[in-house]
Amino acid sequence: MPAKVTAAQILKKLEALHTDPSIKPPWAFYSEVKNGPSWGQKGSKLYIMDAVSIKKSWSRPCIEGYEIKVSRSDFLRDKKWHNYQAYCNKFSFVCPPGVIELDELPGDVGLIYYSPEHDTLFTKRRAMYRKIDMQSKEVLGMLMYLAMYRAGARRENR
Repeated sequence: MPAKVTAAQILKKLEALHTDPSIKPPWAFYSEVKNGPSWGQKGSKLYIMDAVSIKKSWSRPCIEGYEIKVSRSDFLRDKKWHNYQAYCNKFSFVCPPGVIELDELPGDVGLIYYSPEHDTLFTKRRAMYRKIDMQSKEVLGMLMYLAMYRAGARRENR
């Protein structure tokens, strides 16, 4: 019997994919991304995407959101993932084969399978690019969260 796939295994592969130094322009990668602060937002719902990658391009930025599912029941219980699409140009599920089938997802949502046998990701369907308003309250809230709480400042010795 194969070992159970964990979200951490999949997350590690997604991070490696997006932080490859040969990719130009580079991407920033974040896990467990909130759509804003956890407190003080009356009337706002807190959403947490499993991963977000942002292409570092001033003229052509792209925000890719990922939801990781390691079991069928986890996918079937999740009723909030539709809301994540307001925050990203592309949105994909990442899971082991058989957890989610293509016909269960809208045509613009991507599906990436993680093969534990080969420790690799393979795209079943690419997420379609959707234009989003980068100045919207939703997107700015998420970007402010990343800037305020997740961006690690590093100083080089000069």
